Parts: sequence; C-alpha cells; structure tokens
Amino acid sequence: MNIQMLLISQQVKTYSHVLTIAREVEQGLEKKNQTQMQIKQLKRLFPQMVRGRLVRFIGSPPAK
Repeated sequence: MNIQMLLISQQVKTYSHVLTIAREVEQGLEKKNQTQMQIKQLKRLFPQMVRGRLVRFIGSPPAK
C-alpha cells in the first residue's frame, strides 16, 4: 500500500516505468526499516547498573 500511495502522484505512461519506480520505492522503504531496526536495537530498555550505581554509556539516552 505504501508503494501504491507513492506511485499515485507520479505521471507514468508505461508499465516498465511504473515497475522501475516501484522497485526504487521498495528499496527505499526496506532501507528505512533496516535503519529503524538498528536504532531500536541501540536503545536500552532499562538503565545499566554497575556495582549499585547508575552508569550512562556514551550515545545512550538519558535515564528516566
């Protein structure tokens, strides 16, 4: 459905052009999903504790 919504605004005349654009959009969406998964993996669900002290690693979100 995402690809279809992006193709609606395009003025394409041939099936091969539609197919080319759809493949490019699909690759972009896959790349976006991979990036989001990588970001999700970097996030920590709970603050890290070392010897009873809260430890914040560089690049991690602030503890709540």
